[in-house]
Amino acid sequence: MIPPYMLILRQLYFYIKLQLTKHQSCHYLGEFGYELISIIPYAYYLHKKNKLKKTSSGKDSSCLYYFSPDHEEIDQKRDYIIPKNVPMNNIHVHFLPKYLWEPPPYKDIYKNSDFVYEKPLLVICNKYNQEWGHPPITFFSLKALASMFDALSPNYQIVYCRPTSRHITDDGSEIYDLKDYDFIKNNYPNILLIQDIADQHPDLSFNEVQLKLFANTDRFISVQGGYSILCSYFKGINIVYGAKSKLRTADEIVYKAYGRWYHFFSGAKVVYADSYEKVSQKISELF
Repeated sequence: MIPPYMLILRQLYFYIKLQLTKHQSCHYLGEFGYELISIIPYAYYLHKKNKLKKTSSGKDSSCLYYFSPDHEEIDQKRDYIIPKNVPMNNIHVHFLPKYLWEPPPYKDIYKNSDFVYEKPLLVICNKYNQEWGHPPITFFSLKALASMFDALSPNYQIVYCRPTSRHITDDGSEIYDLKDYDFIKNNYPNILLIQDIADQHPDLSFNEVQLKLFANTDRFISVQGGYSILCSYFKGINIVYGAKSKLRTADEIVYKAYGRWYHFFSGAKVVYADSYEKVSQKISELF
């Protein structure tokens, strides 16, 4: 754990640097979670202060940096990189230092009339990939998905999100086959897959589709990782599942970040659950 005074000194350094420079740029090709927590909020803060010169990130990132005066997309694999030229280079903290930090208002920007359905929209985000060198640890199984679909589909139009490397930039974590797409199509044809929605809108990039869909709902169920952060950018309620495992328990769970500061991204109500049973309980209480 980094001592609090070190965080304060780092913030002070960047404050002074900002006073002495006319413009700054933000460049990052690391993990999506770091980008959402450390890079984008700092870039947006610079934008609001008329200090942002240029940004660059991975493929299909322009919509995330819609506010940038000059954004460059780099078609390159993401990797584990600790950010350097930003005030907050450590995202695993008990309490978030919000100085020089302002998340962009994605919900306000991407709210639209294109993705509107007869029932209220609800988004379920999943993953099934290698984690910290181990097989999948935190994910919704087919049985867990079926339980959620049965409980929620009568009242909501569910969009299911688990993109593959065909849709998002590879970050070095191998993605496995959960066989969820066929399972859903064969058993729950009323559930919409985000891949199918993206294919039906070739005028939009995959991330644009995600942002526009997410902006049109106040109900999210996500898993620990990048999606738990992104969903927290869109206000409403975000139920986050994260497993406590002997193999590895995520730092945001250890530091209780979901309850302590994930709501800072948009004012969302972020609720953590460490088991499928608790996810079901929160669904019954909140949805």
